[in-house]
Amino acid sequence: MLQNAAAACEGLDVGLVNARLLCPIEEKHIEMFKNTRYLITVEDGNADTGFGAQMSRLAAAHGQMQVVNLGVPNIPIEAASIAEQDDFCGLTIEKLRKVILEAVESVSGD
Repeated sequence: MLQNAAAACEGLDVGLVNARLLCPIEEKHIEMFKNTRYLITVEDGNADTGFGAQMSRLAAAHGQMQVVNLGVPNIPIEAASIAEQDDFCGLTIEKLRKVILEAVESVSGD
């Protein structure tokens, strides 16, 4: 997922953080994002219960940013190739970039 996220961010004025560097997630990590208005998490696990959900909880406690969690939806996923599953879940480079561009546009319009 990190490779897809990095490719999706290429050429854009956005930050990218490897979530493995934030494990375990603690209250102090939210300070890293204190000047961030939009946080997009990307994971190849369940988007409702994984890393993104934890970051959403921390962000909500501080009320400082909008969070979008991208990952596997909490529904049955049919057996398929990884590329097909990534496409279904919106985790391809192209689909990630689209979400990132929408986020950039939404905050630059403020």
